[in-house]
Amino acid sequence: MAVPKIRKFRPQQFWHVPKKVFKFHVAAGEYDLMPDLDLAVLIEDMKTNGFDSRYPIALLDDEILDGRNRYLAAQAAGSE
Repeated sequence: MAVPKIRKFRPQQFWHVPKKVFKFHVAAGEYDLMPDLDLAVLIEDMKTNGFDSRYPIALLDDEILDGRNRYLAAQAAGSE
């Protein structure tokens, strides 16, 4: 049985968010998204400091497996 390859997606700057919209992998639904207030704090942090590449977004079959909150925050920080 072949092991699926998980890719890492690392936006280099918060203002350079790819135009491609990623779907969430079904397995990512095992964990809740962070509350709106916490997400707002993360968005403000990304606006100030950019995307922290130490915490990449993991993709499996071009769907986000891990990093949904970081992805949403990066999208919001780059679009405002």
